[in-house]
Amino acid sequence: MQKVFLGLLVGLALQPAIAQGQPIVSPDVISIRPDIDEVVKLAGANIGFLRTRRGVIRDEPGALGLSGAVVATEQDPLGPTSPGIVYNYSMQLYGLVSGELSFELKPELDPRGLAWGATGAPKVLVPPSVYVVNVTSGAEFLRVLTMLQNSTGVRWVEPSIRYVPEVIE
Repeated sequence: MQKVFLGLLVGLALQPAIAQGQPIVSPDVISIRPDIDEVVKLAGANIGFLRTRRGVIRDEPGALGLSGAVVATEQDPLGPTSPGIVYNYSMQLYGLVSGELSFELKPELDPRGLAWGATGAPKVLVPPSVYVVNVTSGAEFLRVLTMLQNSTGVRWVEPSIRYVPEVIE
């Protein structure tokens, strides 16, 4: 019953695009789930990162959004024009990540003491303890996210995720 209801909601949401003859999803977008080692638990939600996929963004007047996905390597860049793809198991939605991570440190912790590696140093977002950092690749995204999540000096960490209705099962 829930799947039928969800199907009706998705159908209603997609009606305007179908009526205009616009493709909803390119054939490149497939329904896949991340491997277990690519799933991170954040604020009660399991977020899986698809290391080998990047979103293809269409940037046409009135059609800004996801047009498909392409195969990528872990080293391929993340950014606004080539976002990584995540799957939120709690919401059952796909999302796009540009590599931006926000986090709050406990007052006694200096962010320079963390192992940033290839990722540049974080910038203060909200003084004195909320920071933002931009990672540049899929491998770095998972490494830095896990590092921050496992640090006892970090109160919370949250990736910037833009959920997209276009990538559906």
